[in-house]
Amino acid sequence: MPGTGGDRGGRRKIVAAETGNDLWQGRYSPNGKWIAFENIRNKPEGFESAIFVVPAAGGEWVRITEGKHWDDKPRWSPDGKIIYFLSDRGGYFNVFGRRFNDAAGKAIGETYQVTQFHDPNLMIPTLMPTAGLAVSQDQLIVTVSQGSGSIWVLDGVDR
Repeated sequence: MPGTGGDRGGRRKIVAAETGNDLWQGRYSPNGKWIAFENIRNKPEGFESAIFVVPAAGGEWVRITEGKHWDDKPRWSPDGKIIYFLSDRGGYFNVFGRRFNDAAGKAIGETYQVTQFHDPNLMIPTLMPTAGLAVSQDQLIVTVSQGSGSIWVLDGVDR
């Protein structure tokens, strides 16, 4: 994940990279010390998606999610103490959170569910490029959609 202008001197520095992995959705923590990102790795049994954090100066990756579900769109809380993300745990995408200890540089506690979307009539889109997640001081904004389907039968098609 190359530096993208966060460095005031205009220098670019690779802070996270690993062969065979695609890094997406990089976001600086509010204090600028950390970068949260999604890592997608192609494994023989399929793609693995997990959320990680890396020091903004570069260094060892800190795993936030275990990679057993599709985890996407990491976003920092305004105080930098929680990383929110979308995940398909339970069959539908929902917003989840995981606490982060800035001083120790590690995730603390268990992942917890924030939203309760469990119905195609109102759900977070499964097509991740169309899904969005934003966090403000007192609001969480997420894209939702309605899914439906129909089966049509045509009579007299052979006439």
